[in-house]
Amino acid sequence: LLFSLGEERAAEILKHLEPKQVQKVGQIMTSMAAVTEDQIETVIADFFDATEQQASLGIDSEDYIRNILNRALGEERATGVIDRILSSTDDTGLNSLRWLDARTVADLIRNEHPQIIATILTYLDAEQAAEVLAFFAEDKRVDLIMRMSNIDQVKPEALTELGDIIEEQLAGHKTGQTATLGGLKSVADVINYLDGSIEAQIVDAIRESDPELCESIQDLMFIFDNLSDMDDRSIQTLLRDISSDSLMLALKGADNRVKEKILSNMSKRAAELLRDDLDAMGPVKVSEVEAAQKEILASARKLAEAGEIALGGKSGEEMI
Repeated sequence: LLFSLGEERAAEILKHLEPKQVQKVGQIMTSMAAVTEDQIETVIADFFDATEQQASLGIDSEDYIRNILNRALGEERATGVIDRILSSTDDTGLNSLRWLDARTVADLIRNEHPQIIATILTYLDAEQAAEVLAFFAEDKRVDLIMRMSNIDQVKPEALTELGDIIEEQLAGHKTGQTATLGGLKSVADVINYLDGSIEAQIVDAIRESDPELCESIQDLMFIFDNLSDMDDRSIQTLLRDISSDSLMLALKGADNRVKEKILSNMSKRAAELLRDDLDAMGPVKVSEVEAAQKEILASARKLAEAGEIALGGKSGEEMI
């Protein structure tokens, strides 16, 4: 469908997809050498009751992908995505892990040396790495996080060796290259995606083992309390992206500074209604509050990645 629409329209559609969806769609598109008229008609018929006959497409899919991703995401943001999906001759066993569910990845790597597991986790997206970590025991999670904190760079040949390890279990993948992985920011991003109880366990364990490291990681994390450090325009944009039910649940266990920050960026009437609803709300499970806060944080990160808001907080840039 995207091939049939042209670069400009395809780029507009890609803007509304999640990063993982963009990667997956792009990967499939690169495997398509040409799209025939019959295929185009069949696809469009699935979406529309009637369609006009389309011309055959026989295009350089890699150049096409580069153009629409650069147009959709901007050249700087698109680079990482392009490197991951445009690897028809340089694919790697590690890269294949990105498309597996978290439990499968955990089962594939759990018997490897902890340093190998930590390196693999730094290669995955933060959200996926957090999902994989959840399938390890608590003490193993802490050990892996500590190891990830000390990884700054990985030589391409080391990644090739790791890819070979994965290829022993997953056939049909070639080698790729990556140089910079891991580090404190990577660890902070991963911890941000963990469930609340797991996040607290890991942070407490790191603090007990290395207080300075824990402080450095927390400085780079974006947590719910950091919402109070965001500028008003960003808060207002975020409020338009979240449901009132999620907001009310999240604020049930929030710090007063966060509550006032949110309420001050709502209309007077809406703020009064929210205060009344919060006062009337009965006891709720901690897990429900944490889930709502995680949902809002995910929305905030998504908007920040799209350049629509500034997260602020300790790791954010000062606004001028």
